Amino acid sequence: LGRADGAADADERERRLRARLEREHEITLGLQRSLLPCRVEDSPLEVAAEYVPTAYGAEVGGDWYDVFPVAATDRVGLVIGDVAGHGLPEATVMSQLRSVLRAAALEEGARPDRVTARLDAYVDTYLPESMATMCYAVYDPGADELAYANAGHVPPMLLRGDGTCERLEAVVDPPLGCSMGGAHRTARVAVHPGDMLVCYTDGVVEQRRESLDTGLGRLSALVTGFDGPTPKDVCAAVMAWSERTDHADDRAVLVAGF
Repeated sequence: LGRADGAADADERERRLRARLEREHEITLGLQRSLLPCRVEDSPLEVAAEYVPTAYGAEVGGDWYDVFPVAATDRVGLVIGDVAGHGLPEATVMSQLRSVLRAAALEEGARPDRVTARLDAYVDTYLPESMATMCYAVYDPGADELAYANAGHVPPMLLRGDGTCERLEAVVDPPLGCSMGGAHRTARVAVHPGDMLVCYTDGVVEQRRESLDTGLGRLSALVTGFDGPTPKDVCAAVMAWSERTDHADDRAVLVAGF
């Protein structure tokens, strides 16, 4: 009888744990999805984006993306980021960073290096146990130019209208919370009608038993193989391509057409 009671208690504890994890997953996923923009109003860009949580376990990570007009200008801000770890705390940090970035963009929006520095200082001061990667870019339609800063994030890819693909890795600075007060930099690249910016989180390209460079090369080959795609086409294809049996991280993709 004692053994039976002990087994029943263990089963009940396991049931309660599963129920708690499922509730946390639902809360976290709901929080995350509520913060991801569904569409962009009055934007000169054609934008498509998608987020899919990890297929393993009940936890959701801190992947996020955002697109917004830069205050008092015709520029557009684009960001994709990833908070290290999984679970409700990481999703909460993600929501804080998204809010701080939008606030910083009101003052420094056209300067990706300054916006990134503001977020870096925020993490250092208020979230010392956290670490996040982020790429923040600003599109200037008047100058046909994209300015960007990268805080340890996987490099976005610029799919040209002629079918060629470039990795935007002219600047890669330390992740947010890891720079130890170091300066952040801005790089600039010309963009033209028909070009597309492909942003993604590391869960898209990282695969067990495969180097990151290999994953980046495979993604580059994938997007280069398109003929006259739309951002929605590219976003859907990249997400479908990343649907592998051994990925163990959340995946977010943001594609903007110029």
